[in-house]
Amino acid sequence: MEDLPRDVTPPVAVIGGGWAGCAAALALLDAGVPVTLHEAAPILGGRARRVERDGLPLDNGQHLLIGAYSATATLLGELGIKLDEVVLRRPFRIEYPDGFH
Repeated sequence: MEDLPRDVTPPVAVIGGGWAGCAAALALLDAGVPVTLHEAAPILGGRARRVERDGLPLDNGQHLLIGAYSATATLLGELGIKLDEVVLRRPFRIEYPDGFH
């Protein structure tokens, strides 16, 4: 590899376009680091994306975000996504058929 001039930041490859990969790529870009994001799937999202199987849309992993996920809310905001427009906020409560909750 050629030596880069001292004032040039070498590019960084981020592997995986799930939540963590997208957040890492954005943080690097914000710091002025050139980034190439590599994702094997045809769309970003990792386990937080919808997939189709035999024409039926299926959730591909957990999509539940609880209040402690403030970093996710921050990331969405930095991407220009308004959280209240894409997330249905509901009280978190698990109720079982026998009445236990």
